[in-house]
Amino acid sequence: MREAAARQYGHNECHGYRCRQRRIGVRGVPIGAGTDTPILISLPGYSLHSELEMLVRAGRSPLEAIRSATVRPAEFFSLADEMGTIDEGKKADLVLLNANPLENIAHTRQIAAVVSKGKLLTRKDLSELIAAAHSVERGVQ
Repeated sequence: MREAAARQYGHNECHGYRCRQRRIGVRGVPIGAGTDTPILISLPGYSLHSELEMLVRAGRSPLEAIRSATVRPAEFFSLADEMGTIDEGKKADLVLLNANPLENIAHTRQIAAVVSKGKLLTRKDLSELIAAAHSVERGVQ
C-alpha cells in the first residue's frame, strides 16, 4: 500500500506527516492552521509561522497555507461574511510584510507592521512589545 501511495503522489516513499498532507490535499480536505496558542512551548504568533512552513514542506502551496490561517477558519466558524478576507465592512487584523509570502512562506516572518483592533503597530512598536515580554519572562524565571 505504501508503495502504491508513493507512486500515486510521485514519491519513492510515502509515510508520516508529509504523506498524510499530500493525500489530504489531493482529496481536497480543507485544513485550518491554528497552533497559535500559548500551549507548552508554542508562542502566540511565532508558532503559526512554523505551522505555515510545515504545511508548505508537506506539499501545500504558500497560498493554501495562508488560506488555512485566514479564510478557512472563518469558513469553519461560519464567519466568512464577517472576517477571513480583507474587504470593506469586515473585521480584520492585518500583518504587513516586507516580502511576498507567495514566493517563500518564510517571508511571513518579515513583519513590517501589524494592524490589531484598528491600531497600527509599527516595527518599532512590535520590537518594544517583544522586549517587554522578554523582560517579564526573565523576571518570572
